[in-house]
This record gives sequence, C-alpha cells and structure tokens, in this order.
Amino acid sequence: MRKLGAERAKDVLKLVYTDICGPFPTPSWNGQQYFISFIDDYSRYGYLYLIHEKSQSLNIYKSFKAEVELQLGKKIKTVKFDRGGEYYGKYDGSGEQHSGPFALFSKSVKLFHNTLCQENLA
Repeated sequence: MRKLGAERAKDVLKLVYTDICGPFPTPSWNGQQYFISFIDDYSRYGYLYLIHEKSQSLNIYKSFKAEVELQLGKKIKTVKFDRGGEYYGKYDGSGEQHSGPFALFSKSVKLFHNTLCQENLA
C-alpha cells in the first residue's frame, strides 16, 4: 500500500520493486520452491522468475536487468527491496548485517546507495 501523498515513478525503470517468496511446500515440476518478482512502479508491469534457492537472486537480477534495459532502451535507476538477507546480507551473532553478493555487486559497480530498503542504480 502506498502512503498518502507518495508519488509514482515518472517513467519506466525509474523504480523497480523486488522480493523473494518461499520456500513453498510443493515444488514446481522442475523442483523450484521460490520465486523472485520485479515490478516496475510506473507501468506496474511485473516479471516473475522461479528459482531453486535465494542465493540465485544476484544472477536473476543481472539477467532481468539486461533483458529490460535492452528491451526498453533505458537503464534501471532504483531498486527497492525489503533488506532481506537474500539481497543485502545475513546478520551475524553480534547483530551486524554483512553484505551479501547482491550488495557487494552493487557496491563494486558503484550502484549502491545505502538507504533503508533502496538501491539507487543511477
């Protein structure tokens, strides 16, 4: 649910939401028990990928990014997620969250902007 007064993105790929759901008790015919979704805020168009495990999130994101940027001729500007371990990283026993592959990739290509639940990919 969008907050009162919040504005939608002004163009496609300006803001993309993503989340991973699962595991589901009954796997797909090919054994996948999770799915990852990407939803464009402007068009509300969604992409859904079936996956075997959460650790596939980075490879799926790279594939999604390449596909939509080529198809639309635009770059993804911001990706918003729930800051779950599959995206940002796992918490250790001390309560600190250590960067996972998704966050490390974003930082390595200077795409990471450390705000709560958001990566600016400008």
